[in-house]
Amino acid sequence: RKGTEDVTWIEQLPSKRKDVGAHKAVAVSSTGFSSGAINMAKVKDIELRTLEEVNPNEILLWFGFKELTVLNYHINFKHVSIKLSVPKSVSVEVSPEVHSSVSAVFDINAPIFVRKKDGNKVSLLDIWKMVPNSIYDDITPGQSKTKKIIRLNFPDEEERFQILTVTGLIDIEHFIIHAEIWIEIKKRPLTSVRFYRDEDKILTKTAEFQLEHQNVPYSLELHKLVESGEQVITIRRKDTNK
Repeated sequence: RKGTEDVTWIEQLPSKRKDVGAHKAVAVSSTGFSSGAINMAKVKDIELRTLEEVNPNEILLWFGFKELTVLNYHINFKHVSIKLSVPKSVSVEVSPEVHSSVSAVFDINAPIFVRKKDGNKVSLLDIWKMVPNSIYDDITPGQSKTKKIIRLNFPDEEERFQILTVTGLIDIEHFIIHAEIWIEIKKRPLTSVRFYRDEDKILTKTAEFQLEHQNVPYSLELHKLVESGEQVITIRRKDTNK
């Protein structure tokens, strides 16, 4: 809540605590409590907390940094070929559905493959997400794009993917991907610093940074629990509060 809290709000909390069957009620304000509210809280056994903004320079004392370095891993698919589990002498024609998805500009998000073990449709991008980040181990963050030929093998038949043809689903033995990969560096400045406290001491110190992924805004918060020294990171979508 905002605005200095008076005794009225505190008087209402015990009944609300009883209504919801809670064992404890905690009142949180970003601007503090009046002396009457503090006295009433003691009588009604209500814990008081304040959430206060702090000078961003404090982050250097708390965490040792004032900005966040974000590494974005990118891939630009240039050419993709697949090896089907059929004899070379057999001619294969993909289904009209698959053909329409790849005949013009290939859409890496098009769900044209089928995961064999569960029958779910997946895209090339879904399959790529299974590739470990070790593929980027020899890439220096911030350097120009690097061309690579990546082979994705599926020796275990149960872990394979399939593609729909005019005669039915056929296993894919491997993918060969020609691509450009690179790691982008972005610096995210500190957005806000605040602490959460009771009447006597600071309980939690929080640093907040604003991030963006695929045009979706996120808030990354680094919380430091003062008493234990434990640090906790939370990431929340800004547009949906998730």
